[in-house]
Amino acid sequence: ESGGIHCKLFYREKDKRGRWAITAKALPAEINSEKYTNTHPSIGYDSIRQKELLYFVSDRENGKGGLDIWFCEMDGKKFGKPQNLESINTEKDDITPFYHTATQTLYFSSEGYQNMGGHDIYSALQDSLTFAEPEHLPFPINGSYNDVYYTLAPDAKTAHFSSNRIGSFYLDKANKACCN
Repeated sequence: ESGGIHCKLFYREKDKRGRWAITAKALPAEINSEKYTNTHPSIGYDSIRQKELLYFVSDRENGKGGLDIWFCEMDGKKFGKPQNLESINTEKDDITPFYHTATQTLYFSSEGYQNMGGHDIYSALQDSLTFAEPEHLPFPINGSYNDVYYTLAPDAKTAHFSSNRIGSFYLDKANKACCN
């Protein structure tokens, strides 16, 4: 792809006093391929595997189409081989994964399932090494706009998400170029 933007994933370490390092470090090349974009990271603890997993979004080869959700095991600063989350991904864009460790549930947004318009938010309970059939979150969480980046507090009582609904901030009011 000429002229395409390829995002990469980075991390920062903390020093002994708990302060973040000034310089960010890129994740390994197996995750940050030069040919593909890698974005929307989320870390969750998988109680079945007994490991932390990094979920992220990529347009790399061997996906189902568009942007797919991928995951890999983490062991400190070591990362396993990225795997396509085949039980969730569709032929369209599947983005913004968030793994809620307390309930072992993956939240994500997709254009590939029946929706109310744009990207809608779905949940999928982990039922083994795979996930149950995704469930569409109801109105008013989902609407006819793009609803993305859903996160749920550990106690599952408070959630946040982004949307481009009416009242959103416009980057360019004349053209109604909008942000989530």
